[in-house]
Amino acid sequence: MINLLIVDDEAIILDGLTELFHTAGIPDLEVHRANSGIQALKIMERSRIDIVLTDIRMPEMTGLELFDRVRERWKRCKVVFLTGYSDFGYVQEVLRKGGADYVLKMEGDEDIVAAVRKAIADLHEELDVERFVAEAKSKMKQLQPLAQREYIGNLLLGEPFASTGLKARFEELDIPFSEAAPIYMLLGKADSWEGIDRPSDRTLLLYALQNIAGELLPPSCATLSLSLDGAALLWLIQSRGEDEVDAELQLSLDRIQQAAVRFLSLRFSFACSGLFEWTDIGRVYDRLRDLLHQGAGIGEEISYLGSGGGTGMDERRTDELRAELKRFVFLEAHLENGKAEEFDRDLVRLLNAADRNRVPLALSLEAFNRISSLLLSQLNRSGLQEISEDSDRLQRLTRYDAFPSWVDTIAFFRETAAALFAHRRKMQADRGLEIVGKVEDFVARHLSEDLSLNRLGQAVYLNPAYLSRLYKQLTGVGLSDYVTDRRIRKAKELLRATDMKIQEITVAVGLESPSYFARLFKRLTGKSPQEYRES
Repeated sequence: MINLLIVDDEAIILDGLTELFHTAGIPDLEVHRANSGIQALKIMERSRIDIVLTDIRMPEMTGLELFDRVRERWKRCKVVFLTGYSDFGYVQEVLRKGGADYVLKMEGDEDIVAAVRKAIADLHEELDVERFVAEAKSKMKQLQPLAQREYIGNLLLGEPFASTGLKARFEELDIPFSEAAPIYMLLGKADSWEGIDRPSDRTLLLYALQNIAGELLPPSCATLSLSLDGAALLWLIQSRGEDEVDAELQLSLDRIQQAAVRFLSLRFSFACSGLFEWTDIGRVYDRLRDLLHQGAGIGEEISYLGSGGGTGMDERRTDELRAELKRFVFLEAHLENGKAEEFDRDLVRLLNAADRNRVPLALSLEAFNRISSLLLSQLNRSGLQEISEDSDRLQRLTRYDAFPSWVDTIAFFRETAAALFAHRRKMQADRGLEIVGKVEDFVARHLSEDLSLNRLGQAVYLNPAYLSRLYKQLTGVGLSDYVTDRRIRKAKELLRATDMKIQEITVAVGLESPSYFARLFKRLTGKSPQEYRES
């Protein structure tokens, strides 16, 4: 949406220009008007204005003075001057400052509209997506460690990826690895934070340990270090050559532990993997985390896994379920954001992995209960009576043994989720219609007042541009067109049923001036107000 402010102290010119742009066919153009530079500034304080079309010679504040005030406060705003030949010397000086254009008054309506269209095009060019993408990339470089952590963190959670996509992301985030070569993973945590109570002090020690490790890990390896939740450290390590570096790596870990005790008075336990492929990153992370949790690495001991080898079918199925459980955060996000297809897809994946006939009972129960809790929480927030008053369904939501087979369990959860999404869509539709009703009621009660998109947005606590799109989507009519239609209908009613003067009717329906009202009325009805009254 583009907001145009027309500024002129002569009412007939202001009316004519307002009518010109109401009929100019410029999409998403909201027209505002002011009869002085001072009034223009007041409007700009409460509404975002993109383009100012202003006369130069005005009392109290000239167009040139208005331009200076606008450029001080609103750098992106474009100013177009309506000028005569005698004003051209002034305009040339202003043009050198940038952000301004001019059009001669005697050039006619087409040239005035063309000047505003050019200003709109300039605004769009300045907001060009490529420029914003370039700026975003520049800022991303500054935030690169955070972006690397987020991306690797998603891989640890089991975010699916293709090798080609992995390569592109590594290049984009400056991650120093080859997607085609295997890697090692090193996971470490402090054995005790005794005497170190402040989180900032712990963060500082972890940062110092990262620096120590950066000096002591094998120089023949590329490494990336990440802090996890302010309590643990993770390193990804990849040999730059073809040789395995197991022995060299193991020696480095011993030196890191000794340095941590000597320089930081910090005892740190490590669990280190053998070589693995990128596709196994989530599974390996789970294994290392379990090792540290179980105490396989205590004090200065290093839990070092071998190079891997195959795993049994039962063990692999357990790994698959653990990987899906890590992705539970995505399932929650899909439900929260109303993404029904994505939720159903990931729900089926998780439930298939949690088949009670294929994995340990405790893990299957964990998956069942987490899904059940998620759906119950959403149910309580949505107030869906169809399910909340169905005691049998509620019991099945909380009873793992309530289903004849796991297939029935999956079908039940999918059906319940589908009902919640359908209810949510209905609530959103009802809310949209409720907003439309409130807007139309507000228009009816305030027809004689300012009914700009900004005012209507404030009335229903919505962004004006969003409200405009929502109203058009739900009704098929532009909101500004609806307001104009209501004003003309009210004017017809007053012309038929009262002896009010044209000027009084103009005020009653919230239009700017009798001359503008007369032109607008005739354009929309084919008759002047007086002709309509007499007919």
